[in-house]
Amino acid sequence: MSENVAQGEEAARPQTQRKTSLPDPPRPGVQGCPTWIGDADDRLAAWVHTPGTGTATGVVVIAGPVGRESVTTFRTLRALAIACARAGLVAVRFAWRGDGDSPELDEAADPAEAWCADLTRVQRYAARLLPGRPVTTLGLRLGCTIAARTGAVERLISWEPIDGRHQLREQQLLRSLSVQVAPEPGVVETPGRRWTSEQAAQLRRLRLPAGQGPRTHVIREEDRELAERLYAVPPHLARVPWTRIDQIVAMVPRGAAGAVEFSPTWSVRTIRDGVAISEEFVSVDGLPGVLTRPVGEPRLAVVFTSIGGEPRDGGTGLWAQSARELAAVGAASLRCERTDQGDAYTGVTDGEPNPFNDQGVMDCVSALRALARSTPGVPVMAVGACIGMWLFGRAARSARIDRMVILNPTGWNPRAHHYRNVLEGPWLKQYLRHLHVDRPLTAEDAAGGQTGYQRAKRTAKSIRQRLLRMMPRRVWTCLARIGVLDDAAVLLGQIPRTTAVQLHIGTDDAPHWRTERGGEAVTRLSGQGRAVTYSYEHALDHSLLAQASRARARRIILDAAAGLLAADA
Repeated sequence: MSENVAQGEEAARPQTQRKTSLPDPPRPGVQGCPTWIGDADDRLAAWVHTPGTGTATGVVVIAGPVGRESVTTFRTLRALAIACARAGLVAVRFAWRGDGDSPELDEAADPAEAWCADLTRVQRYAARLLPGRPVTTLGLRLGCTIAARTGAVERLISWEPIDGRHQLREQQLLRSLSVQVAPEPGVVETPGRRWTSEQAAQLRRLRLPAGQGPRTHVIREEDRELAERLYAVPPHLARVPWTRIDQIVAMVPRGAAGAVEFSPTWSVRTIRDGVAISEEFVSVDGLPGVLTRPVGEPRLAVVFTSIGGEPRDGGTGLWAQSARELAAVGAASLRCERTDQGDAYTGVTDGEPNPFNDQGVMDCVSALRALARSTPGVPVMAVGACIGMWLFGRAARSARIDRMVILNPTGWNPRAHHYRNVLEGPWLKQYLRHLHVDRPLTAEDAAGGQTGYQRAKRTAKSIRQRLLRMMPRRVWTCLARIGVLDDAAVLLGQIPRTTAVQLHIGTDDAPHWRTERGGEAVTRLSGQGRAVTYSYEHALDHSLLAQASRARARRIILDAAAGLLAADA
Protein backbone atom coordinates (compact mmCIF):
# COMPACT_ATOMS: atom_id res chain seq x y z
CA MET A 1 0.00 0.00 0.00
CA SER A 2 1.40 3.43 -0.89
CA GLU A 3 2.08 6.04 1.79
CA ASN A 4 -0.65 8.37 0.56
CA VAL A 5 -3.26 5.62 0.54
CA ALA A 6 -2.17 4.50 4.00
CA GLN A 7 -2.70 8.05 5.21
CA GLY A 8 -6.20 8.24 3.77
CA GLU A 9 -5.22 10.50 0.89
CA GLU A 10 -6.30 8.33 -2.04
CA ALA A 11 -9.19 10.69 -2.86
CA ALA A 12 -6.89 13.68 -2.71
CA ARG A 13 -4.28 12.20 -5.06
CA PRO A 14 -5.65 13.77 -8.31
CA GLN A 15 -5.80 17.12 -6.54
CA THR A 16 -2.03 17.36 -6.11
CA GLN A 17 -1.43 18.38 -9.72
CA ARG A 18 0.67 21.53 -9.83
CA LYS A 19 -0.74 24.68 -11.42
CA THR A 20 2.19 26.89 -10.58
CA SER A 21 5.53 27.55 -12.21
CA LEU A 22 7.21 27.72 -8.80
CA PRO A 23 9.91 25.05 -8.35
CA ASP A 24 9.48 21.93 -6.24
CA PRO A 25 10.62 22.07 -2.61
CA PRO A 26 13.94 20.56 -1.50
CA ARG A 27 14.45 16.89 -2.32
CA PRO A 28 14.86 14.28 0.44
CA GLY A 29 18.17 14.44 2.25
CA VAL A 30 19.95 15.51 5.41
CA GLN A 31 18.60 19.07 5.27
CA GLY A 32 15.08 17.69 5.09
CA CYS A 33 12.12 17.59 2.74
CA PRO A 34 8.63 18.90 3.55
CA THR A 35 5.49 16.80 3.40
CA TRP A 36 1.89 16.86 4.51
CA ILE A 37 0.93 14.04 6.87
CA GLY A 38 -2.72 13.02 7.08
CA ASP A 39 -5.68 13.60 4.82
CA ALA A 40 -6.56 16.98 3.33
CA ASP A 41 -8.97 17.99 6.11
CA ASP A 42 -6.78 16.83 8.98
CA ARG A 43 -3.25 17.37 7.71
CA LEU A 44 -0.07 18.27 9.56
CA ALA A 45 2.92 20.12 8.13
CA ALA A 46 6.08 18.07 8.59
CA TRP A 47 9.71 17.73 7.51
CA VAL A 48 11.51 14.43 7.03
CA HIS A 49 15.31 14.35 7.27
CA THR A 50 17.03 11.31 5.75
CA PRO A 51 20.67 10.19 5.45
CA GLY A 52 22.33 10.95 2.14
CA THR A 53 22.86 7.23 1.51
CA GLY A 54 19.11 6.53 1.32
CA THR A 55 19.45 3.93 4.09
CA ALA A 56 19.00 4.33 7.84
CA THR A 57 19.26 2.37 11.09
CA GLY A 58 16.45 3.98 13.09
CA VAL A 59 13.76 6.66 13.21
CA VAL A 60 13.32 9.65 15.52
CA VAL A 61 10.02 11.53 15.86
CA ILE A 62 10.55 15.01 17.31
CA ALA A 63 7.59 16.13 19.43
CA GLY A 64 8.42 19.73 20.18
CA PRO A 65 6.76 22.32 22.41
CA VAL A 66 3.51 24.05 21.53
CA GLY A 67 2.72 27.72 20.96
CA ARG A 68 5.39 30.38 21.32
CA GLU A 69 7.95 27.89 22.65
CA SER A 70 7.80 26.10 19.30
CA VAL A 71 9.17 29.29 17.70
CA THR A 72 11.92 29.75 20.30
CA THR A 73 13.10 26.13 19.96
CA PHE A 74 12.73 25.93 16.17
CA ARG A 75 16.44 26.19 15.33
CA THR A 76 17.42 23.70 18.03
CA LEU A 77 14.96 21.05 16.85
CA ARG A 78 15.91 21.55 13.20
CA ALA A 79 19.59 21.22 14.20
CA LEU A 80 18.70 18.02 16.07
CA ALA A 81 16.93 16.58 13.01
CA ILE A 82 19.91 17.37 10.78
CA ALA A 83 22.29 15.79 13.31
CA CYS A 84 20.14 12.64 13.40
CA ALA A 85 20.23 12.34 9.60
CA ARG A 86 24.00 12.81 9.54
CA ALA A 87 24.25 9.98 12.08
CA GLY A 88 22.29 7.57 9.86
CA LEU A 89 18.82 8.09 11.34
CA VAL A 90 15.54 9.29 9.85
CA ALA A 91 14.14 12.29 11.74
CA VAL A 92 10.56 13.58 11.46
CA ARG A 93 9.68 17.10 12.64
CA PHE A 94 6.10 18.36 12.58
CA ALA A 95 3.90 21.24 13.71
CA TRP A 96 1.03 20.51 16.08
CA ARG A 97 -2.44 21.64 15.09
CA GLY A 98 -2.58 25.36 15.77
CA ASP A 99 1.16 25.90 15.19
CA GLY A 100 3.30 26.69 12.16
CA ASP A 101 1.89 25.69 8.77
CA SER A 102 -0.49 23.10 10.24
CA PRO A 103 -4.22 23.97 10.33
CA GLU A 104 -5.71 25.88 13.24
CA LEU A 105 -7.01 24.04 16.27
CA ASP A 106 -10.80 24.13 16.44
CA GLU A 107 -12.20 25.99 19.45
CA ALA A 108 -14.41 23.02 20.26
CA ALA A 109 -11.47 20.59 20.28
CA ASP A 110 -9.83 19.20 23.40
CA PRO A 111 -6.20 20.27 22.77
CA ALA A 112 -4.74 17.34 24.70
CA GLU A 113 -6.75 14.79 22.73
CA ALA A 114 -6.09 16.58 19.43
CA TRP A 115 -2.33 16.62 20.00
CA CYS A 116 -2.28 12.96 21.06
CA ALA A 117 -4.07 12.17 17.79
CA ASP A 118 -1.50 14.29 15.92
CA LEU A 119 1.39 12.38 17.44
CA THR A 120 -0.25 9.01 16.82
CA ARG A 121 -0.63 9.91 13.14
CA VAL A 122 3.01 10.99 12.90
CA GLN A 123 4.23 7.86 14.73
CA ARG A 124 2.45 5.59 12.26
CA TYR A 125 3.78 7.60 9.34
CA ALA A 126 7.33 7.42 10.73
CA ALA A 127 7.16 3.66 11.29
CA ARG A 128 6.40 3.13 7.59
CA LEU A 129 9.44 5.14 6.53
CA LEU A 130 11.74 2.38 7.78
CA PRO A 131 9.72 -0.80 8.40
CA GLY A 132 10.91 -3.09 11.16
CA ARG A 133 13.32 -0.58 12.70
CA PRO A 134 12.98 1.11 16.11
CA VAL A 135 11.09 4.41 16.38
CA THR A 136 12.17 6.72 19.20
CA THR A 137 10.26 9.84 20.20
CA LEU A 138 12.14 12.90 21.44
CA GLY A 139 9.79 15.09 23.45
CA LEU A 140 10.65 18.63 24.49
CA ARG A 141 8.66 20.49 27.16
CA LEU A 142 4.92 19.85 26.71
CA GLY A 143 5.77 17.50 23.85
CA CYS A 144 7.07 15.10 26.53
CA THR A 145 3.73 15.02 28.32
CA ILE A 146 1.78 14.52 25.11
CA ALA A 147 4.13 11.70 24.08
CA ALA A 148 3.80 10.01 27.48
CA ARG A 149 0.00 9.92 27.00
CA THR A 150 0.17 8.56 23.44
CA GLY A 151 -0.10 4.80 23.19
CA ALA A 152 1.78 4.65 19.88
CA VAL A 153 4.99 5.87 21.55
CA GLU A 154 7.31 2.95 22.42
CA ARG A 155 10.59 4.66 23.33
CA LEU A 156 10.70 8.19 24.73
CA ILE A 157 13.49 10.65 25.43
CA SER A 158 11.84 13.28 27.61
CA TRP A 159 13.78 16.57 27.52
CA GLU A 160 12.85 19.22 30.09
CA PRO A 161 9.32 17.85 30.58
CA ILE A 162 6.53 20.06 31.91
CA ASP A 163 2.88 19.35 32.61
CA GLY A 164 -0.04 21.30 31.19
CA ARG A 165 -0.83 23.21 34.39
CA HIS A 166 2.67 24.63 34.78
CA GLN A 167 3.00 25.27 31.05
CA LEU A 168 -0.22 27.28 30.99
CA ARG A 169 0.76 29.21 34.10
CA GLU A 170 4.20 30.09 32.72
CA GLN A 171 2.80 31.19 29.38
CA GLN A 172 0.07 33.30 31.01
CA LEU A 173 2.74 35.02 33.09
CA LEU A 174 4.85 35.63 30.00
CA ARG A 175 1.80 37.03 28.21
CA SER A 176 1.01 39.43 31.06
CA LEU A 177 4.59 40.70 31.36
CA SER A 178 5.61 40.97 27.72
CA VAL A 179 2.39 41.97 25.91
CA GLN A 180 0.74 45.25 26.89
CA VAL A 181 -2.50 44.75 24.94
CA ALA A 182 -5.29 43.57 27.27
CA PRO A 183 -6.46 39.95 26.89
CA GLU A 184 -9.86 39.24 25.40
CA PRO A 185 -12.58 38.80 28.04
CA GLY A 186 -13.85 35.30 28.71
CA VAL A 187 -10.83 33.43 27.33
CA VAL A 188 -7.35 32.46 28.50
CA GLU A 189 -4.53 33.95 26.43
CA THR A 190 -0.95 32.83 26.04
CA PRO A 191 1.48 34.39 23.54
CA GLY A 192 0.02 33.78 20.08
CA ARG A 193 -2.76 31.49 21.33
CA ARG A 194 -6.23 31.72 22.88
CA TRP A 195 -8.02 29.04 24.86
CA THR A 196 -11.64 28.76 25.91
CA SER A 197 -12.21 28.15 29.62
CA GLU A 198 -12.92 24.51 28.83
CA GLN A 199 -9.74 24.13 26.78
CA ALA A 200 -7.69 25.75 29.56
CA ALA A 201 -9.12 23.23 32.02
CA GLN A 202 -8.26 20.40 29.62
CA LEU A 203 -4.69 21.68 29.35
CA ARG A 204 -4.35 21.80 33.14
CA ARG A 205 -5.35 18.15 33.30
CA LEU A 206 -2.51 17.20 30.94
CA ARG A 207 -0.18 15.60 33.51
CA LEU A 208 3.12 13.76 33.40
CA PRO A 209 2.94 10.08 34.40
CA ALA A 210 3.69 9.34 38.04
CA GLY A 211 6.49 6.90 37.24
CA GLN A 212 9.13 6.62 34.55
CA GLY A 213 8.55 3.76 32.13
CA PRO A 214 11.30 1.24 31.29
CA ARG A 215 11.74 2.76 27.83
CA THR A 216 11.70 6.40 28.93
CA HIS A 217 14.81 8.48 29.56
CA VAL A 218 14.35 11.89 31.21
CA ILE A 219 16.78 14.76 30.62
CA ARG A 220 16.67 17.73 32.98
CA GLU A 221 19.27 20.40 32.42
CA GLU A 222 21.39 21.16 35.48
CA ASP A 223 22.63 24.29 33.74
CA ARG A 224 19.51 26.45 34.02
CA GLU A 225 20.97 29.15 31.79
CA LEU A 226 21.24 26.56 29.01
CA ALA A 227 17.62 25.58 29.61
CA GLU A 228 16.50 29.21 29.53
CA ARG A 229 18.33 29.83 26.26
CA LEU A 230 16.68 26.73 24.84
CA TYR A 231 13.01 27.71 25.32
CA ALA A 232 12.50 30.55 27.85
CA VAL A 233 13.84 33.59 25.99
CA PRO A 234 12.70 35.60 22.96
CA PRO A 235 13.51 33.69 19.75
CA HIS A 236 16.38 35.98 18.73
CA LEU A 237 18.18 35.22 22.02
CA ALA A 238 17.76 31.42 21.87
CA ARG A 239 20.88 29.30 21.38
CA VAL A 240 21.41 25.75 20.10
CA PRO A 241 22.86 23.40 22.79
CA TRP A 242 25.23 21.45 20.56
CA THR A 243 26.66 19.17 23.26
CA ARG A 244 23.21 18.06 24.38
CA ILE A 245 22.16 17.41 20.77
CA ASP A 246 25.15 15.10 20.29
CA GLN A 247 24.25 13.25 23.50
CA ILE A 248 20.63 12.79 22.41
CA VAL A 249 21.63 11.43 19.00
CA ALA A 250 23.94 8.92 20.70
CA MET A 251 21.04 7.70 22.91
CA VAL A 252 18.81 6.66 20.00
CA PRO A 253 18.66 2.85 19.53
CA ARG A 254 19.63 1.47 16.12
CA GLY A 255 18.84 -1.60 14.10
CA ALA A 256 20.21 -3.04 10.89
CA ALA A 257 20.44 -0.57 8.01
CA GLY A 258 17.45 -0.54 5.69
CA ALA A 259 16.18 1.44 2.72
CA VAL A 260 14.13 4.54 3.57
CA GLU A 261 10.66 4.45 1.96
CA PHE A 262 9.77 8.14 1.71
CA SER A 263 7.44 9.61 -0.90
CA PRO A 264 6.52 13.17 0.12
CA THR A 265 3.10 14.72 -0.40
CA TRP A 266 3.69 18.31 -1.43
CA SER A 267 0.18 19.53 -2.19
CA VAL A 268 -3.22 19.19 -0.55
CA ARG A 269 -6.64 20.60 -1.30
CA THR A 270 -9.12 21.65 1.37
CA ILE A 271 -12.11 23.92 1.93
CA ARG A 272 -11.90 27.34 3.57
CA ASP A 273 -15.06 29.42 4.11
CA GLY A 274 -16.83 27.28 1.50
CA VAL A 275 -14.10 27.80 -1.12
CA ALA A 276 -11.75 25.10 -2.44
CA ILE A 277 -8.14 26.09 -1.80
CA SER A 278 -4.81 24.33 -2.18
CA GLU A 279 -1.61 24.47 -0.15
CA GLU A 280 1.65 23.23 -1.56
CA PHE A 281 5.27 23.19 -0.57
CA VAL A 282 7.46 25.02 -3.09
CA SER A 283 10.87 26.68 -3.21
CA VAL A 284 12.28 29.95 -4.52
CA ASP A 285 16.00 30.01 -5.29
CA GLY A 286 16.38 26.97 -3.06
CA LEU A 287 14.53 28.54 -0.13
CA PRO A 288 11.51 26.54 1.06
CA GLY A 289 8.06 28.09 1.06
CA VAL A 290 4.34 27.40 1.05
CA LEU A 291 1.97 28.58 -1.68
CA THR A 292 -1.66 28.92 -0.58
CA ARG A 293 -4.13 29.71 -3.35
CA PRO A 294 -7.67 29.22 -4.62
CA VAL A 295 -8.16 26.16 -6.81
CA GLY A 296 -9.29 28.46 -9.63
CA GLU A 297 -7.29 31.30 -11.13
CA PRO A 298 -6.15 33.85 -8.51
CA ARG A 299 -6.99 37.53 -8.86
CA LEU A 300 -4.31 38.80 -6.46
CA ALA A 301 -0.77 37.79 -5.50
CA VAL A 302 0.44 38.27 -1.91
CA VAL A 303 3.96 37.74 -0.57
CA PHE A 304 4.58 37.47 3.18
CA THR A 305 7.97 37.71 4.84
CA SER A 306 8.74 36.46 8.32
CA ILE A 307 8.94 38.64 11.42
CA GLY A 308 12.54 39.21 12.51
CA GLY A 309 14.45 35.96 12.19
CA GLU A 310 11.44 33.71 12.88
CA PRO A 311 10.09 30.98 10.56
CA ARG A 312 7.96 31.84 7.53
CA ASP A 313 4.57 31.12 9.14
CA GLY A 314 4.87 34.52 10.79
CA GLY A 315 4.11 35.42 14.37
CA THR A 316 3.28 31.90 15.63
CA GLY A 317 1.24 30.90 12.57
CA LEU A 318 -0.39 34.27 11.85
CA TRP A 319 0.71 34.49 8.20
CA ALA A 320 -0.41 30.90 7.55
CA GLN A 321 -3.86 31.70 8.92
CA SER A 322 -4.09 34.91 6.89
CA ALA A 323 -3.00 33.12 3.72
CA ARG A 324 -5.93 30.70 3.98
CA GLU A 325 -8.37 33.57 4.48
CA LEU A 326 -6.89 35.33 1.45
CA ALA A 327 -7.17 32.19 -0.70
CA ALA A 328 -10.90 32.06 0.08
CA VAL A 329 -11.33 35.55 -1.46
CA GLY A 330 -9.23 34.79 -4.55
CA ALA A 331 -5.61 35.54 -3.61
CA ALA A 332 -2.52 33.38 -4.08
CA SER A 333 -0.12 33.84 -1.15
CA LEU A 334 3.53 32.86 -0.87
CA ARG A 335 5.29 32.70 2.48
CA CYS A 336 8.93 31.85 1.90
CA GLU A 337 11.94 31.52 4.18
CA ARG A 338 14.87 33.90 4.01
CA THR A 339 18.46 32.66 3.99
CA ASP A 340 19.49 30.80 7.18
CA GLN A 341 16.09 31.28 8.81
CA GLY A 342 13.31 28.82 9.61
CA ASP A 343 13.51 25.72 7.43
CA ALA A 344 16.36 27.30 5.47
CA TYR A 345 18.58 27.08 8.57
CA THR A 346 21.48 24.79 7.71
CA GLY A 347 22.27 23.63 11.25
CA VAL A 348 25.61 25.41 11.56
CA THR A 349 25.20 28.65 13.54
CA ASP A 350 23.88 28.60 17.10
CA GLY A 351 21.53 31.61 16.89
CA GLU A 352 19.46 33.74 14.54
CA PRO A 353 21.30 35.92 12.02
CA ASN A 354 20.92 39.68 12.10
CA PRO A 355 17.77 40.04 9.94
CA PHE A 356 18.91 43.42 8.57
CA ASN A 357 21.04 42.03 5.75
CA ASP A 358 21.25 42.53 2.00
CA GLN A 359 20.67 38.83 1.28
CA GLY A 360 17.30 39.05 3.01
CA VAL A 361 16.31 41.86 0.64
CA MET A 362 17.30 39.76 -2.37
CA ASP A 363 15.32 36.83 -0.95
CA CYS A 364 12.24 39.07 -0.85
CA VAL A 365 12.92 40.25 -4.41
CA SER A 366 13.13 36.62 -5.56
CA ALA A 367 9.85 35.73 -3.83
CA LEU A 368 8.04 38.72 -5.36
CA ARG A 369 9.33 37.97 -8.86
CA ALA A 370 8.57 34.25 -8.58
CA LEU A 371 4.97 34.76 -7.51
CA ALA A 372 4.45 37.47 -10.15
CA ARG A 373 5.64 35.04 -12.84
CA SER A 374 3.38 32.34 -11.46
CA THR A 375 0.30 34.62 -11.40
CA PRO A 376 0.73 36.99 -14.37
CA GLY A 377 -1.52 39.97 -14.83
CA VAL A 378 -2.76 40.33 -11.24
CA PRO A 379 -1.89 42.97 -8.60
CA VAL A 380 0.93 42.19 -6.17
CA MET A 381 0.71 42.93 -2.45
CA ALA A 382 3.53 42.58 0.10
CA VAL A 383 2.76 41.98 3.78
CA GLY A 384 5.23 42.23 6.63
CA ALA A 385 5.70 43.30 10.21
CA CYS A 386 8.61 44.92 12.02
CA ILE A 387 11.58 44.36 9.67
CA GLY A 388 9.16 43.82 6.78
CA MET A 389 9.29 47.58 6.21
CA TRP A 390 13.05 47.54 5.70
CA LEU A 391 13.03 44.42 3.51
CA PHE A 392 10.09 45.24 1.25
CA GLY A 393 10.94 48.96 1.22
CA ARG A 394 14.27 48.13 -0.37
CA ALA A 395 12.93 45.23 -2.48
CA ALA A 396 10.33 47.52 -4.09
CA ARG A 397 13.08 49.11 -6.18
CA SER A 398 13.82 45.75 -7.85
CA ALA A 399 10.46 43.95 -7.93
CA ARG A 400 6.92 45.10 -8.56
CA ILE A 401 4.75 45.81 -5.51
CA ASP A 402 1.38 47.46 -6.04
CA ARG A 403 0.55 47.73 -2.34
CA MET A 404 2.72 47.30 0.72
CA VAL A 405 1.03 46.54 4.06
CA ILE A 406 3.37 46.87 7.03
CA LEU A 407 2.46 46.36 10.68
CA ASN A 408 4.65 47.98 13.36
CA PRO A 409 7.37 49.13 10.92
CA THR A 410 10.95 49.46 12.14
CA GLY A 411 14.21 50.16 10.36
CA TRP A 412 14.37 53.28 8.20
CA ASN A 413 18.07 53.36 7.33
CA PRO A 414 18.60 51.60 3.97
CA ARG A 415 22.20 50.71 4.87
CA ALA A 416 22.62 47.21 6.30
CA HIS A 417 25.90 48.11 8.00
CA HIS A 418 24.02 50.60 10.20
CA TYR A 419 22.17 47.69 11.84
CA ARG A 420 25.30 45.57 12.11
CA ASN A 421 26.75 48.32 14.26
CA VAL A 422 23.54 48.68 16.27
CA LEU A 423 22.70 44.99 16.76
CA GLU A 424 26.13 43.36 16.74
CA GLY A 425 28.42 46.01 18.21
CA PRO A 426 30.62 44.90 21.15
CA TRP A 427 29.34 47.79 23.29
CA LEU A 428 25.78 46.48 22.95
CA LYS A 429 26.77 42.90 23.78
CA GLN A 430 28.46 44.09 26.96
CA TYR A 431 25.43 46.21 27.86
CA LEU A 432 22.99 43.35 27.31
CA ARG A 433 25.16 40.95 29.28
CA HIS A 434 25.25 43.40 32.17
CA LEU A 435 21.46 43.69 32.16
CA HIS A 436 20.88 39.91 31.78
CA VAL A 437 18.50 40.54 28.89
CA ASP A 438 18.76 36.88 27.94
CA ARG A 439 17.06 35.70 31.10
CA PRO A 440 13.34 34.82 31.10
CA LEU A 441 10.57 36.86 32.62
CA THR A 442 9.66 35.50 36.05
CA ALA A 443 7.41 36.61 38.86
CA GLU A 444 10.45 37.04 41.12
CA ASP A 445 12.21 39.36 38.66
CA ALA A 446 9.12 41.34 37.73
CA ALA A 447 7.99 44.44 39.58
CA GLY A 448 5.10 46.56 38.46
CA GLY A 449 4.68 44.37 35.37
CA GLN A 450 8.25 44.93 34.13
CA THR A 451 11.68 43.40 34.66
CA GLY A 452 14.64 45.55 35.67
CA TYR A 453 15.93 45.36 32.13
CA GLN A 454 12.62 46.56 30.74
CA ARG A 455 12.52 49.50 33.14
CA ALA A 456 16.10 50.49 32.28
CA LYS A 457 15.40 50.16 28.56
CA ARG A 458 12.20 52.21 28.79
CA THR A 459 13.96 54.99 30.73
CA ALA A 460 16.84 55.12 28.25
CA LYS A 461 14.42 55.25 25.33
CA SER A 462 12.41 58.03 26.93
CA ILE A 463 15.49 60.20 27.44
CA ARG A 464 16.69 59.54 23.90
CA GLN A 465 13.31 60.39 22.42
CA ARG A 466 13.12 63.71 24.27
CA LEU A 467 16.56 64.72 23.05
CA LEU A 468 15.85 63.72 19.46
CA ARG A 469 12.56 65.61 19.34
CA MET A 470 14.39 68.78 20.34
CA MET A 471 16.77 68.49 17.37
CA PRO A 472 16.19 70.98 14.51
CA ARG A 473 14.76 69.36 11.37
CA ARG A 474 17.68 70.42 9.19
CA VAL A 475 20.23 68.84 11.54
CA TRP A 476 18.08 65.71 11.78
CA THR A 477 17.89 65.35 8.00
CA CYS A 478 21.64 65.75 7.57
CA LEU A 479 22.40 63.13 10.21
CA ALA A 480 19.84 60.75 8.70
CA ARG A 481 21.34 61.08 5.22
CA ILE A 482 24.76 59.98 6.47
CA GLY A 483 23.25 57.09 8.42
CA VAL A 484 23.64 58.37 11.98
CA LEU A 485 19.90 58.50 12.68
CA ASP A 486 16.80 56.75 11.40
CA ASP A 487 14.40 58.93 9.41
CA ALA A 488 11.24 57.41 7.97
CA ALA A 489 11.42 59.80 5.02
CA VAL A 490 14.72 58.31 3.79
CA LEU A 491 13.43 54.79 3.11
CA LEU A 492 9.87 55.80 2.23
CA GLY A 493 11.23 58.30 -0.27
CA GLN A 494 13.11 55.56 -2.13
CA ILE A 495 10.02 53.41 -2.73
CA PRO A 496 8.67 53.80 -6.30
CA ARG A 497 5.70 56.12 -6.74
CA THR A 498 3.74 53.25 -8.25
CA THR A 499 3.75 51.44 -4.89
CA ALA A 500 1.03 52.34 -2.38
CA VAL A 501 2.24 52.02 1.20
CA GLN A 502 0.01 51.63 4.24
CA LEU A 503 1.61 51.58 7.67
CA HIS A 504 -0.13 50.49 10.87
CA ILE A 505 1.54 51.60 14.09
CA GLY A 506 0.80 49.73 17.32
CA THR A 507 1.02 51.07 20.84
CA ASP A 508 4.47 49.56 21.45
CA ASP A 509 5.89 51.19 18.32
CA ALA A 510 4.15 54.57 18.46
CA PRO A 511 6.90 56.32 20.51
CA HIS A 512 9.57 55.14 18.08
CA TRP A 513 7.44 56.20 15.10
CA ARG A 514 7.05 59.70 16.52
CA THR A 515 10.74 59.92 17.41
CA GLU A 516 11.72 58.97 13.87
CA ARG A 517 9.28 61.64 12.64
CA GLY A 518 7.20 59.16 10.71
CA GLY A 519 4.09 61.33 10.64
CA GLU A 520 6.08 64.24 9.20
CA ALA A 521 7.53 61.98 6.53
CA VAL A 522 4.13 60.65 5.46
CA THR A 523 2.63 64.15 5.33
CA ARG A 524 5.50 65.43 3.19
CA LEU A 525 5.45 62.46 0.80
CA SER A 526 1.66 62.58 0.50
CA GLY A 527 1.97 66.23 -0.46
CA GLN A 528 4.27 65.14 -3.27
CA GLY A 529 1.55 62.87 -4.65
CA ARG A 530 2.76 59.58 -3.16
CA ALA A 531 0.20 57.05 -1.91
CA VAL A 532 1.55 56.67 1.63
CA THR A 533 -0.74 56.44 4.66
CA TYR A 534 -0.43 55.51 8.31
CA SER A 535 -2.75 54.81 11.21
CA TYR A 536 -2.36 54.21 14.93
CA GLU A 537 -3.64 50.81 16.02
CA HIS A 538 -4.10 50.49 19.77
CA ALA A 539 -4.80 46.76 19.44
CA LEU A 540 -1.41 45.88 17.91
CA ASP A 541 1.45 44.69 20.11
CA HIS A 542 4.85 44.62 18.44
CA SER A 543 5.17 40.85 17.95
CA LEU A 544 1.44 40.34 17.23
CA LEU A 545 0.99 37.89 20.09
CA ALA A 546 -2.20 39.25 21.70
CA GLN A 547 -5.40 37.83 20.24
CA ALA A 548 -6.78 41.32 19.67
CA SER A 549 -3.59 42.11 17.73
CA ARG A 550 -3.88 39.01 15.60
CA ALA A 551 -7.55 39.61 14.83
CA ARG A 552 -6.82 43.22 13.89
CA ALA A 553 -3.84 42.22 11.74
CA ARG A 554 -5.92 39.70 9.81
CA ARG A 555 -8.63 42.30 9.28
CA ILE A 556 -6.12 44.86 7.99
CA ILE A 557 -4.67 42.33 5.53
CA LEU A 558 -8.08 41.22 4.28
CA ASP A 559 -9.29 44.81 3.85
CA ALA A 560 -6.15 45.74 1.90
CA ALA A 561 -6.64 42.71 -0.35
CA ALA A 562 -10.30 43.58 -0.87
CA GLY A 563 -9.31 47.09 -1.95
CA LEU A 564 -6.90 45.78 -4.58
CA LEU A 565 -9.39 43.19 -5.80
CA ALA A 566 -12.11 45.83 -6.15
CA ALA A 567 -9.80 48.20 -8.01
CA ASP A 568 -8.78 45.44 -10.40
CA ALA A 569 -12.34 44.22 -11.05
